[in-house]
Amino acid sequence: MPFAFNLTFDPKTSLEIERLYASLATLDIPKRDLITQYGPCVTIFVVSDRVRPAFVRDVLTLRLPEMGLVSATLTDPCIIDGTPPALSLRVRPTDQLLALHSLIFSELPEEEVHLHYRPAYWQPHLKLANVHAGRAAGASLVARMTSRWQALAGTLNALEVLHYPPVQAIWHAPLKDAAPGLRDG
Repeated sequence: MPFAFNLTFDPKTSLEIERLYASLATLDIPKRDLITQYGPCVTIFVVSDRVRPAFVRDVLTLRLPEMGLVSATLTDPCIIDGTPPALSLRVRPTDQLLALHSLIFSELPEEEVHLHYRPAYWQPHLKLANVHAGRAAGASLVARMTSRWQALAGTLNALEVLHYPPVQAIWHAPLKDAAPGLRDG
């Protein structure tokens, strides 16, 4: 059972994203494919279960004072490769978000971080749904969403760690405003 490190959205942005989830019904996405087990978030890491929970907690407790609120803009619909592919919204990778990612990555054993979440491969995104029908079906969904999509800006205001499956939150902490050295400038 792996761990996921997620940055969660502020309440106002979360409400907008929840409205978006509701509108996905018009795209005929099966309910079982919608990602609703946890709130709207950007996953910054997935690590194997060989990383002890106490280590995860200690890394975050050590680094949390350095993490500030993170500005995030959901820029456009896309498909993230995987099994199955995932209908997602790209998140613009700001200097602030990349610095936070790098800060946590520097504390983790690299071989335990899933390849898609290592710095050279990571594409920040908000996952909306699994696309069990395959990549072509996903491309069709992206085309339909793109025609009516408008960028959405928000704030990532908390860091949580999930253990799955089944999804269980094992750690959650708010990010503080104005952490030195991690703000875009």
